[in-house]
Parts: sequence; structure tokens; C-alpha cells
Amino acid sequence: PDGRQGYALTCSGFGRSLRKCYREAGQLCPRGDDVIDKSSGLFGLPTSVGGVVIAPVSSLFIQCK
Repeated sequence: PDGRQGYALTCSGFGRSLRKCYREAGQLCPRGDDVIDKSSGLFGLPTSVGGVVIAPVSSLFIQCK
């Protein structure tokens, strides 16, 4: 609403977390950012043998200052 561009960052998969999203935010917004929304959780991936692997999913929505 205030006219600033927003970025939706998704850092999903093994070995990734909101920390990776925050690093990406720092690269996109070198003068800092405002976090509009963040979330983290788990999602299931089907395997070829009929099972499911649970993997993390994290998202961050920011606006640069």
C-alpha cells in the first residue's frame, strides 16, 4: 500500500531455514528491510517407493527500507 516493492523469499528443503532467507534479504536490501510476514513449517515429498519424506519449508516477505 505504501508503494514500496516487496519480495517473497522461499527457502525450502534440507539444510535451509529462515536464516537463508534473511541472508537473501540482506543481499536484496543492503540498506535494511522490514519483515512483513514470515513462516516456517514442514511439507511431505512422495518417494519412488511409496513413502513420504518430510522436508522443511520457510518463507519470508520483506520490503526494502
